[in-house]
Amino acid sequence: MSGIGQLNLDTFLKSAEAYHLWGPQDALLVGISGGPDSVALTHLAHRSGQLAGLAHVNYHLRGAESDQDEQLVRQLGEQFGVPVHVLHSSPDELAACMGLSLQMAARNVRYTWWNELIAAGQGSCLLTGHQADDQIETILLHWLRGTGLAGWSGIPCRRDVFCRPLLPFTRQEVMAYLENEGLVYRLDSSNETNTYLRNQLRHQIVPGLLKLKPALHSLVQQQSQDAAGALLAAEAAMDQLTDQVVRKEGNTWTFDLSKLQSVRWSSFAWYRWLHPKGFSRDQLQAIDRLTPHDHGQYFEGAGWECVVNRGQVICQPVRPGVSPAHHHIWPYDQVVDRPDGMLTLTSVDHYLSSEPGDLNRMIVDADQLVYPLTLREWRAGDRIQPKGMAGSKKIKDILIDAKADRFEKEKTLVLTHGPDQEIIWLLGYRLSAQVHPGPGTRSYLELQWLPKEQGA
Repeated sequence: MSGIGQLNLDTFLKSAEAYHLWGPQDALLVGISGGPDSVALTHLAHRSGQLAGLAHVNYHLRGAESDQDEQLVRQLGEQFGVPVHVLHSSPDELAACMGLSLQMAARNVRYTWWNELIAAGQGSCLLTGHQADDQIETILLHWLRGTGLAGWSGIPCRRDVFCRPLLPFTRQEVMAYLENEGLVYRLDSSNETNTYLRNQLRHQIVPGLLKLKPALHSLVQQQSQDAAGALLAAEAAMDQLTDQVVRKEGNTWTFDLSKLQSVRWSSFAWYRWLHPKGFSRDQLQAIDRLTPHDHGQYFEGAGWECVVNRGQVICQPVRPGVSPAHHHIWPYDQVVDRPDGMLTLTSVDHYLSSEPGDLNRMIVDADQLVYPLTLREWRAGDRIQPKGMAGSKKIKDILIDAKADRFEKEKTLVLTHGPDQEIIWLLGYRLSAQVHPGPGTRSYLELQWLPKEQGA
């Protein structure tokens, strides 16, 4: 697909050389699950003469199947005469305590551990089995989640100590190599279901795209490289523009609007500057339309505020002790950081029940949400329809029933959705029946509220 050719030892080494992945003195540690891609990768790394060891994480998520994966990895290590490093972990517990999806928690576990192995001298670089179909799926996922230019760059062939020499090869080419070499591998049964969004893309969307565009693999590879190059160029231009436009004094950023008038890509610049501080796209569009003659406009982000003062936009953290009135939240927002706490929004691929009594963490039916969401303090007259109740109930009455004291009532927040600001969550107390997951739910969003201690 990349001009390198079908997968074999020669093309494998050409891939490593073409993308400058490692040198002749490097010791290759392979991150191996026991699946087709990582088994083929292990066999090729062994044939290269540079295989230093295998690193396998047993998450114990599939019972006996997980143990059989580990057994195969240990057999390969013995066969190739290299050490096998095994980490036993339970990422579902990690996800519960950190507010991460199961897949993200598992990724964090293995990459953290892999870094530790490299730091301990178990190899000079770590190889993963990502291939061209993974690249297509990843870029589509990023597109659906609105991650922008960075998402279009996809999976890099190399980042830090992590190398992916199979990215130029398709899943079909990897399977052909396994068959030609008579290699045994394991199949993860969870990959065959459509529970996860990635699997839906793999089984339903990508095959159709390949019929429309048989050269999709090479097209995506080239475009991901172009996007990565464009991102590097954009970062360099951003650094130069920031030096010209922005003055930083402590936590205060001052932007000179007169110096942005001739910049045709100013909307991109505002996005890079202020979106990480919690400002919505609508707010950023309004800021981008400002002129040096504007004065007095006010914008509020997640823990940050912008004031327009005689041709300057002054951005600083919200003053300590002042709780913002409300925050608007859009589908691409993942964190709302306020002086009184932080709300995280994480897409999850299946239902993860909350810990008993954990009313600051809820799973909602993402398809029922109407944006923008709004996080604000509750007001007199506010009502919510709790699950199991035919009608609605006053927030005031729920707090009275819960015997909340005056201070608890004052700091209680609600999350609303849609233009009518219907309340979907009374943080720390009740979730609305409107967004509660049910048998027909296909997309889940995890909401977690992490209150901050006063004076922290």
